[in-house]
Amino acid sequence: MRSSELTNGDNERVPQLQPFGSELNSVGFAAVARTLGDTARSKGWPVPAFRSPPRSLHLDRSIRHERDGSATISVRLRQRPGVAVISDMIEGVIKAAELDETGAAELRDDAWRAVAGLFETTKDPKVSPLPVLKAA
Repeated sequence: MRSSELTNGDNERVPQLQPFGSELNSVGFAAVARTLGDTARSKGWPVPAFRSPPRSLHLDRSIRHERDGSATISVRLRQRPGVAVISDMIEGVIKAAELDETGAAELRDDAWRAVAGLFETTKDPKVSPLPVLKAA
């Protein structure tokens, strides 16, 4: 295993995500998408597809509903803080699932907890206090 790779509790390789304040790269985007999909699935809610960037280059995010009832959430990664991208992804899941206020609050809380589980804060004063990927 390379030094930039870590493993989760199931000994699967997971990407080393950058701090929340920096841009989210495509590997991090995929890790967050999988985590959000798992969260939605565990609640019995539909799991949308994720892609980047949106078809319109003028948008930060969009959602496309298909005739079969599925949805695709598109989010721009470049020149945006990772936390903004993650927030758009979570809100897209809520919109795709057409949740009421209570369901949206529940999914939002569960999703942020799950995504935050990918990160931990460091106490090293030489390192930014922003979250970094948790070691297994």
